[in-house]
Amino acid sequence: MQNESRVGNGHSPLPSAAEELQARYSDQWDIWRELRQDGSHGDWIAARLPIADQEESSERLSAPTVEDLAEILREATQDEDGER
Repeated sequence: MQNESRVGNGHSPLPSAAEELQARYSDQWDIWRELRQDGSHGDWIAARLPIADQEESSERLSAPTVEDLAEILREATQDEDGER
């Protein structure tokens, strides 16, 4: 079937919220979802990437949803930029 619709099959040409978050903060944060021992998913994690010529950062943020992590990252970067 040549003009088969992709609606409803779980595939989307648009990036997910997690992909958008990773793209937006990829220069400062490593973002992933925790995988528990039993194979279930845990919190979303953001670990600050080390800055060149500086000690490795131990700063980590976590949240139960990608939307919550996005809000925490927005607040963290606003604090750094002095926008508050």
